[in-house]
Amino acid sequence: MMVVPSGTLPRKPTLPLPLPDVVPSASSPYALFEVVVVQVGDQRFAVDVEHAVEIRGAEVLLQPDSGGDPVLPVRGQPLPVIDLRQRVGMPAFGEQCPAVLLVNAGPHLIALAVDAVLDVETLPVQQDRATGGVPGGFSFCRRMVTLRPGEHMPLIDTGRLLAACPRAP
Repeated sequence: MMVVPSGTLPRKPTLPLPLPDVVPSASSPYALFEVVVVQVGDQRFAVDVEHAVEIRGAEVLLQPDSGGDPVLPVRGQPLPVIDLRQRVGMPAFGEQCPAVLLVNAGPHLIALAVDAVLDVETLPVQQDRATGGVPGGFSFCRRMVTLRPGEHMPLIDTGRLLAACPRAP
């Protein structure tokens, strides 16, 4: 604590303050693309980071009284849940899931139920490659991304994912 003698005010620094020397960093010569990597069973998927809104941990999924698809209450709003395990032919999560990724799908915010949200990866756009088809026949993916040589995964198209749901909002 600074003690100031009665009747005097501490001197304020003169503006503008001198800035330390800043060394500009070189930007990457490559256009970059970021993805969130999620996993269901042994299968990994990529989600464009621009569609990702929030990563959440284990959640309890609510079944509506009408018997429709589960919802996840987030800040007072019931969000529709898309169970990625179920979409790839695995048993559905039921009432609980270990991780959720909230994503924008067009004008809608949806909860993507997954086994794990693993990482955010940055890769050159050249590694985001279009394909004639995605191995595994996932209708909600239209292309693959390559994280590292030999490591490819389907890129989820959130619009297609929403359209593939029987009761899309």
